[in-house]
Amino acid sequence: MRTIHRSPALFMLAFVALVTMITGCMAETDADDSIGVTTQAATASNPDTYPFSMGNTNIQVGTISVWNDTTNVYVRYDMLPGYELADAHLCISTTAFPWTPPGQCPYNAGTLPADTTTYTFTVPLADLGLTGESCGALLYLQVHAAINDAATDSQVGSAYAGTFKGHVAYTVSCDLPPQSLGCTYTQGFWKTHPSAWPVPGLTIGGVYYSRSQLINFLKTSPRGDASIIMGHQLVAALLNVASGASTNPEVAQALLDAEAWMTANKDADGTLPYGIRPTADGVPNPAVWDAAINIGAVLDLFNNGFDGPPHC
Repeated sequence: MRTIHRSPALFMLAFVALVTMITGCMAETDADDSIGVTTQAATASNPDTYPFSMGNTNIQVGTISVWNDTTNVYVRYDMLPGYELADAHLCISTTAFPWTPPGQCPYNAGTLPADTTTYTFTVPLADLGLTGESCGALLYLQVHAAINDAATDSQVGSAYAGTFKGHVAYTVSCDLPPQSLGCTYTQGFWKTHPSAWPVPGLTIGGVYYSRSQLINFLKTSPRGDASIIMGHQLVAALLNVASGASTNPEVAQALLDAEAWMTANKDADGTLPYGIRPTADGVPNPAVWDAAINIGAVLDLFNNGFDGPPHC
């Protein structure tokens, strides 16, 4: 967790100067408008944190954590032992603003259940006018809550992020950790490592096959059968996805096409293998066969780490 930000005097003076220029805006002249500016990427596992201060003596009753992803800004309250949240309010803007009565803030949790010690506001970046590239945008936050004594459930005061009746500032992060893509294994791995299978079986073409059935299927020589050639790659791809490998649009479409092909081309018993070869009973059957081979080729690239996540 990041080091808690304290209020630099320079930013305090800058904000107070700005506030005094806004006629009639300051509801309480003794408000302490503290600003803490972040400089590094903040994430859920490594947020920017600020003290949550109650009363004029700034008794710390909890911590406020702020972070963002590409869509939202998150503001989380975490109370120290002995304190609970009675309600919560959030004012947030891309421009500095004076102390605002909490009830006028646009984000309002309302009355919270007894024993509430944590709460998170989710604010869409679009609500703040931030669309597309918003790296480095500075947000000003007034984070407030009414505080209850945990032992008596009676209200003991109000608290704000930073200092009492103050503000904090947060810089929208774009240097975010990349989403985990996972990794892939080939059909040969899944055929010989049954203990690594993430699922006990798979449904293909509307038919459920157990792990042992699928391993036997993976051991079956294709001998020109398109349902086996593509089927081997399909089984491996489905297991890779079930293990956490991500798919790009091309691979996702190939998986859908493979399922549709398996459903449409079953043989008499309806289970794999189907016996789909370039000719069927002496009648040329190239279109159906070619479709399966092409789908299998896309899945083969995926399973080998050439089209999507790397090979494990």
